[in-house]
Amino acid sequence: MDRRIWSKVLSGLILLYSLGSIAAMLLWSPDWPIGQNLTTVLMISSLVCLTVLYFYNNSVIQKERQAWLNRTRHLEEEVEIRSEQLQEKNAQLKTFMEDIHHLGYYDALTDLPNRRLFLRHLTKALESARYQGKMFAVLFVDLDNFKVLNDNLGHNLGDAVLKKVGEKISAAIRPIDIVSRHGGDEFMILLNEIAHLEEARQHIDNIHRTIQEPFLISEDMEVFVEASIGVALYPRHGDNIEKLIKYADIAMYEAKHQGKNQAIIYTVEMHRYYARRMALDNELRSALKNEEFSLYYQPQVSIKTGEIVGVEALVRWHNHILGAVNPSELIPIVEENGQIFPLGEWVLTTACRQLKMWHDEGYRIPKVGVNVSPVQFNSEKLVGSVQRILRETGLAARHLELEITEGVAIFNEKAVSNKLMALNELGVKIALDDFGTGYSCLAYLSQYPVDTLKIDQRFIKNLQNPDNRILVDTMITMAHNFNLKVIAEGVSTIEQYKYVRDKGCDEMQGYLISEPLSSDNLIRLVEMYNQKTAYIQSIS
Repeated sequence: MDRRIWSKVLSGLILLYSLGSIAAMLLWSPDWPIGQNLTTVLMISSLVCLTVLYFYNNSVIQKERQAWLNRTRHLEEEVEIRSEQLQEKNAQLKTFMEDIHHLGYYDALTDLPNRRLFLRHLTKALESARYQGKMFAVLFVDLDNFKVLNDNLGHNLGDAVLKKVGEKISAAIRPIDIVSRHGGDEFMILLNEIAHLEEARQHIDNIHRTIQEPFLISEDMEVFVEASIGVALYPRHGDNIEKLIKYADIAMYEAKHQGKNQAIIYTVEMHRYYARRMALDNELRSALKNEEFSLYYQPQVSIKTGEIVGVEALVRWHNHILGAVNPSELIPIVEENGQIFPLGEWVLTTACRQLKMWHDEGYRIPKVGVNVSPVQFNSEKLVGSVQRILRETGLAARHLELEITEGVAIFNEKAVSNKLMALNELGVKIALDDFGTGYSCLAYLSQYPVDTLKIDQRFIKNLQNPDNRILVDTMITMAHNFNLKVIAEGVSTIEQYKYVRDKGCDEMQGYLISEPLSSDNLIRLVEMYNQKTAYIQSIS
C-alpha cells in the first residue's frame, strides 16, 4: 500500500481512538473509583497516540518533501540538460544556415563570391554610383587555353591552378573591389569608385600583369597562365547590370579574337564581331554536312634547289550566307565548341587522301603538313586516328608531317613526349610550328622527337627590326645544333628570301613562292616548278 494512503489510514485510526478516549472521559463519572484511573489512562494513551501521530506524519511529510526536492532537483537537471542540448542544436542550426548561405553565395572551389553574390555587389555599386555620380568598371576574365592546361595537368591540378589564379587576382585588387568566379575558367571583377578612365586602365594592367606571373603548383612544376579580359565601364557603356556584363563579355571575346592575352575595353563597334561570331557558330553546325570546307595547299620550297619539297594543308570555309571565313575566325570557335575534332579529322583524311592521289598520278610531292591544334593534340584518340587514317588512305606515314604549336608542350611534358614518341614510331614526322611565339625552350628540342622547326612569319616580316634578326639567327643556329630542318614562314620579299638563305635556313614558304592554292592549281605549279626554280636562282 502506498505510504501516503497508509499514513492517512493510520492517522484516522489514531484520531478516532483519541476522540473516542476523550469522549469516554467526558461521559465517564469521575466519582467512580475506577473512573479516575481510567480517565488518566485514556488521557495518557490519547496523548501518546496524538504524539505518535504527529511524529509519524511529520516523518512522512519530511520524506515526501525530500522526495519532492529530489524530483525538483532532477527536473532542474533535466531542464538544464535539455537547455544545453537546445543551445547545441541552435548552434548547429546556425552553423548549418551559415553553411547554406555560404554555399549559396560562394564558389566551392575558390571560396570566392559566386555569380549570385557578385550581382548583389554589382547592384549596390550601381546604386552608390548613381547617387554619388562615380564610375565603376566590370571586368570579364577568361583564361586562355585552360582546357589544354586542365587536360594535360589533370583536373586536380587544374583546380589548383584556378584557386591560385583566384588568389592572385584577390591580391591584385583593392579592398573595395570584388572578384568572383562564375564557373569554369571565368572570373568577374568589380572595380569600385573609379575616378577616371586612366585609373581604370592602371588597375586593369596590374591585374593582367599579376595573372601572367608564373607560379608553382607543385615543388617541381611552374605554370604560366594567360587571360583575355573584357572591360565595360559605368556609365559610359551602360546604365544597368545586364548591359555592363554583356558588354564586358563582348569585349573579352574581342580580346580572344585579337590574339588572346590582352585586356580590351568595350566599344560599340565590337557588336559586329559578336553578332558575326554567333552567326559563325550557328552556321558551323551544318558546315561539314553541307561540304562547305575545302583544303588549300601552300608549297614549301628548298632554298638550295628551289624544288617543292612539301605542302602545308590549310582549311578554308565558304558559307552560302557568310561568304569566305578567315581561319583566324574559324579555328578559335571550333576549338571552343568542340567541332575541332570532326573538322580536324576531316582535314587530316582529306590531306592524306589527296597526297596519295598525287603520288598515284606520278607527282613528286614528298610530304604534306597538317596543323594539329592543342585541343586536338590533347585527345587520347589522336594517335589511333592518325594510324587509322593512314591505313584507310594508303598514305605512307613518312609522307605526313603533323605541325604542332609550342602550346601543347607547356604542361605535362611526360604525356606530350609519350604521344610524340608514339607518332614517331608510326613513322610520322613532327614540325614545331610558330616557333618563338610562345614558351620556347631548348628542352623541347632535346626531349621531343621533332624533325622540323618553323620560324613564325611575324619574325620574318619584321626583319628590319634588329632584335628580330637576332632571334631568327639564334633559332636557325639552335635548330641546326639539334639536327632539325628549319622552315621560314611568310617569306614574301626577295630581301627576306636572301636573308634566310644567307643564314642557312633549309626551306621556306610564303607569297614569294605562292599563296595557298587549290589542289588543281597546286599541280599546275608543280608542273611549272622548273621555271620557278630558274626564277629563284636568277635573283640569287
